[in-house]
Amino acid sequence: MIIYYGFDKDKYDFRQKAIESYNKTNNVDVGKLYKDDLGKPKLEKAYISIADTKNLCVVAISSQEVGIDVEKKDRVSKIKMSIKQWTELEAYSKWTGQGVKGPRDMEKPFPKDDIYSVDILEDYYITVCSKDRDFTTYLL
Repeated sequence: MIIYYGFDKDKYDFRQKAIESYNKTNNVDVGKLYKDDLGKPKLEKAYISIADTKNLCVVAISSQEVGIDVEKKDRVSKIKMSIKQWTELEAYSKWTGQGVKGPRDMEKPFPKDDIYSVDILEDYYITVCSKDRDFTTYLL
């Protein structure tokens, strides 16, 4: 899995640059980006997850299903969970393709075996949900 991150980027341009970089780095063509019936981003020949907050965008591309989320650590939470817990829930919901639909989703327990933090930026929580724990990060 490769996790791309970048600051002050247009998320639509950034995700395309991440796909192009993945293709070049791996000498592959993962195909076009599209959304499934639930709105989850998909690639024809790989898995992708996209998240952004303020001025940071992150994209994870993997040979296995993946979900990713990012939040600034000093963000004020208006919900009954910490920002770190929120990124875990978001990453998990992106991994499953279900999304967070409302307050009830925040109360449901979810398995944490495949959820882990990527500690590359001091001021941000970046959380990944995937069975693939072998990753590389790139600043674009």
